[in-house]
Amino acid sequence: MNCSFMKKQDVIEVIALSLEQNEVTDDYTLKVVGLDANGNYTNAGQLFITETEMNELVDGHYIENPKQLIGRRLAVVSNAICKEVGVQHLNMTLTADEWQTLQSCIKKHNDPLADLGEDVKFEL
Repeated sequence: MNCSFMKKQDVIEVIALSLEQNEVTDDYTLKVVGLDANGNYTNAGQLFITETEMNELVDGHYIENPKQLIGRRLAVVSNAICKEVGVQHLNMTLTADEWQTLQSCIKKHNDPLADLGEDVKFEL
């Protein structure tokens, strides 16, 4: 997954607003707004998700179809943060153990992400 935001952040909580599928490549663009340092969703961005990555979410039973991402609160965690705490894998979603390992680093980088509950967590 690739992403772009108005203000770059290593860890950001986002709410998905819309989903578009490229009819030629079958890849997806998820338009999101991210949480800023003041706790407001003002950081506009996009997540670019390949068809393979989307299939991983469906096959892993995180969602039943891509449109279920719309309206969800998601955590986007950069590869740099994962490397900082030694979490390295090729999957788009983090396991419960990986997410637990990342918590102290996430709190250091962006405190509003401290309590995400059952939401889907992504690695970039």
